[in-house]
Amino acid sequence: MKKGWRLHYGLAILVVSIFVEMGVIGFARFGYTILLPSMKDGLRLSYAETGLLASGNFAGYLVFSIIAGFVVTRVSPRLVIAGSIALAGVPWSLPVRRQAISPP
Repeated sequence: MKKGWRLHYGLAILVVSIFVEMGVIGFARFGYTILLPSMKDGLRLSYAETGLLASGNFAGYLVFSIIAGFVVTRVSPRLVIAGSIALAGVPWSLPVRRQAISPP
């Protein structure tokens, strides 16, 4: 019986993971700039405040990308990914009052 070329399961997981990550990064990062004008109007922000918000967002990406690069080289990548997921879930677990997020 002749065996043909078979796709390794790990390779399929890798390819799907790459596409999922590209989609998540794309929606999160580029969707923010699409939502920014609506956020400006809804929260009654000035152009300067909106610019500071956008600059802080991009500075956060830069700083934490550099930090993550150093941490991954010193710690297990699995541990970094698990910690990142847990840290990202913290704000969703906190109770939020409606008055804190709705405009006056």
